[in-house]
Formats: sequence, C-alpha cells, structure tokens
Amino acid sequence: MYFHQPDTSHIRQQLLDLQRGYPSVEGLMLVSSGGIVLASTFQKPDNVSRLAAVTRTLFLLADEACTEMGRGQMQSVHLSYKRGMGGDDNAPSQVTLVPVGGDIVLMMVLHAGHGTAMSPSPALHSDVQRLIQFIAHQIAHNA
Repeated sequence: MYFHQPDTSHIRQQLLDLQRGYPSVEGLMLVSSGGIVLASTFQKPDNVSRLAAVTRTLFLLADEACTEMGRGQMQSVHLSYKRGMGGDDNAPSQVTLVPVGGDIVLMMVLHAGHGTAMSPSPALHSDVQRLIQFIAHQIAHNA
C-alpha cells in the first residue's frame, strides 16, 4: 500500500508527550511498512534503524501466524524480557507492537521498575488509543 508520509514533527511531539507522562514508557517508535522509522523517542539513533526493521519483521510474522491459525485479525504483539543481572535492571520489560493504519506500526517499550506492574495502566492504554487515533488521522489526511 502506498501512502504519503504523515507530518512526523507533530507525531513525534505526541510520542514525546505520551512518554513524558508515564515513567514506565522507555520509548516509542512509529515504523513504516518498509521498516523505516517515521518518528521515534529513542535516544540511540544508531540502533533505531535496525530496530525498526526488526519491529516490522516481527509484526509481519505475528500477523501471518494469526492468518495461518484462522484466528482473525491481529490486534497487537507483546514481547516480554528481562534485562540483566540483579537490581532494578533485572525487572521485566515489554515491547508492544500495535497497527495504527496505512501499514504503520507503533512500537512501545515498557519497563517495570521496582514495584511497578508490567501491564499498561488503564490510563496509559487509553492515552495510547488516543495516540493511535491521532496518527491514523494524520495518515488519512496525507493520503
């Protein structure tokens, strides 16, 4: 599917606003159908391009798995992991991939610090849904 790239400056600001509002959100990235970064809050730009390509591939594989199982349309992909040895750094983290429209994927990395739940709070979930609607609206207006 071909689409015009949305205005990423507005989208990046929305990603930053969401991340600032929730300490458990480590980073957010918007990835195109070609695995290209459209907007990101990650601080290490050298890893972001590769991470975008891996994100897109993981998303496509999960979508294909849903199709093969005949279970309907995929809603999201969740990947959980532990960082390292000991301390707060050993706390679980989660990557969530969500389709936002126009074959674009939103990646969100959550880190559960000491005493923090791993799953997104209802408020974060609601704000992510609003962000997805905003991005979908931007995509539709640039199509």
